[in-house]
Amino acid sequence: MSNDTYLSAFPANPAQALAMEYVKNQDLSNLSPREITALYFDTFKEIRLAMNSATRDKDGFFKVEKD
Repeated sequence: MSNDTYLSAFPANPAQALAMEYVKNQDLSNLSPREITALYFDTFKEIRLAMNSATRDKDGFFKVEKD
């Protein structure tokens, strides 16, 4: 039997942090837990897509193309 302890923290990365901040700033009063969960994961997916497609400008800053 192993005595290893594994700890994980939330948020584990910037995309998770941004998705949670976005959801926290929405009006959730009329949403079910399932709808809130879907909102979080949809938001997380959009953020990850944006982060994956981001490029750096000449000054080294990230830029994301807007739709």
